[in-house]
Amino acid sequence: MTTHLSLQRMLVPTAQVSSLAEGTVTLPSARKQATAIPFQAMESIQTASGSGTSYTFSNIPDGFTHLELHLTTRNTQAASSWDWVYFQLNDDAGGNYYMYGLQAVQSGSSLSPTYALGSTIGYAGATPQGSTTSGSVSGTIIRLLNYSNRDRMTTFQSLSSCDVNSSESIFMMLSGHWNNKAVVNKITIANTPSRTFDSISHVELYGIKAEW
Repeated sequence: MTTHLSLQRMLVPTAQVSSLAEGTVTLPSARKQATAIPFQAMESIQTASGSGTSYTFSNIPDGFTHLELHLTTRNTQAASSWDWVYFQLNDDAGGNYYMYGLQAVQSGSSLSPTYALGSTIGYAGATPQGSTTSGSVSGTIIRLLNYSNRDRMTTFQSLSSCDVNSSESIFMMLSGHWNNKAVVNKITIANTPSRTFDSISHVELYGIKAEW
């Protein structure tokens, strides 16, 4: 297992509450008192690349707090637009995925809401089609929060963007939840049905430990 981001620490002043009833807060100078707050440690778990209709990460360990996926993808569809990229957890194809977000398209300078309620698969972001700008790939980050906490549903956040051509690009900011409290031990990243990922596509799965 390769560590990609080492644990670091920074110093910040500690807030002191003088009265719970009044709620007033005072901050002493950093010279008097400081508390060490660690960053999160990120470790590479699995990677996948090459052509295919989907990528699957199995036997995911439950020793992390959150999971994060980094996607650089493109498909081979002979068209000059974009397609959705999806994810599925634990092979759950029931209507348990809920997503809300914003979608911006540069060509029309438009910003519009997007949502999917009770979907059979999670919406992750965009990927360029095969006839778009040569070498163009999407940049998508998906974070699955508290994936191994059996007391709450797994929530997700996603940022995605891609260049379609010289006059059009797309950006998405999505969030939502998986209506299930099971520990996530398998993730599938899927292309739009009947689409195939280009051989230059690459997906990385990371585990994040919150050291609080």
